[in-house]
Amino acid sequence: MDSSRWFSVDRWSVMKFAIITWYHCCEYTAIGGGESAMRRIAVGLTTLGHSVDYVIYGCDTAHTVDINAKLCIHYCTTFDDAMTQLRFHYDHVFTIYLLPKDRLRYGWFQKRMKNTSFHKWVLGTPAGVLQWTALLIEVLVGTRNGRVFTISPKTTRRFSVLRIANTLLLPPVPDYYYKTDNHGEEAVRRLTYIGRLGPEKGADRVLSLFEGLSQYDNVETAVYGYRWNESRSEITFETHLNGHVEREIRKASSLRHKPEDEQRIGEILRDTDILVLPYRSMAGTIDPPLLLLEAMAAGCACLTCPVGNVAEIYGESPFIIRGNFVPQTMDMVQAVLSDQTVLERERERVKRRILELNCATSTICATLVNQCIAAEENFLYV
Repeated sequence: MDSSRWFSVDRWSVMKFAIITWYHCCEYTAIGGGESAMRRIAVGLTTLGHSVDYVIYGCDTAHTVDINAKLCIHYCTTFDDAMTQLRFHYDHVFTIYLLPKDRLRYGWFQKRMKNTSFHKWVLGTPAGVLQWTALLIEVLVGTRNGRVFTISPKTTRRFSVLRIANTLLLPPVPDYYYKTDNHGEEAVRRLTYIGRLGPEKGADRVLSLFEGLSQYDNVETAVYGYRWNESRSEITFETHLNGHVEREIRKASSLRHKPEDEQRIGEILRDTDILVLPYRSMAGTIDPPLLLLEAMAAGCACLTCPVGNVAEIYGESPFIIRGNFVPQTMDMVQAVLSDQTVLERERERVKRRILELNCATSTICATLVNQCIAAEENFLYV
């Protein structure tokens, strides 16, 4: 046992974490479910008093950005530069994604860093045998004295079948998303869609549904979405409020994380009765979708489809549409409009379910710290 790991104060009162990833996967300021999940974990760890460094390689220029006193981003041009940064003492390193050509070198690097635990975050579920094989190699090479963390129940079950120890931590939801009071007894019901306006998200289904609902005076509809143009150099932001459409074209580089945007999404969800999530597939998003958990925390009923882990996370519900989405959803909305107890019962069920899932950011981060401590204690005494 290395005695240098012991200090006179509590060994784990304050720890130093690093998150390493290739620039084009899970970059701190990027928009996406995986990016949001890791960003929230990083901020949550600093809230608990720990420090977190993002180490991102494959960047055009090398520079450092301080997010706050305990969180910074080191942008590195090469993998070697990233390894140089990791030579500064970190208690725990979380690996998100490394290029295949860098993984073996990373494994050798870990052997030299005897006082650091290396963990692997798996933010997706591989689609086939080759992808699973690549992931398993990455897990074996990318973890030393550490744990494998997953966000998907399906992934964690498959790891368990393969006898690979792993810990399931659902994507975290900040406290400000949670709605403790009822939506009230409003006569008008608001249905909302948020997200990319692409076929895999089922955005075409949303627009057809909302067009059909325009005949009802006691229904409000809202779409907050964006779509890429063909060159992907620009994006079109679109807001549809009760059929009135506003569009704004911006450079794609403007699609970056802003704390005020997350706050705004929380406000939109708290003002929404039913969030419409007609997924065709989980392509391009994490599974379970972060937006689903956020909506549940905000007290929304969710009209959605049993794709990926969605049905398992959301729970048994008539709001999960298993057939022809648009006509069956129209029937469900009509049932809500004719009997207010239908929506009230669903909200109460959703409220119980989100508490069962226990995915508040503070809870997820506290569990993560405990898992890291347990991993470290395990190899200290081996």
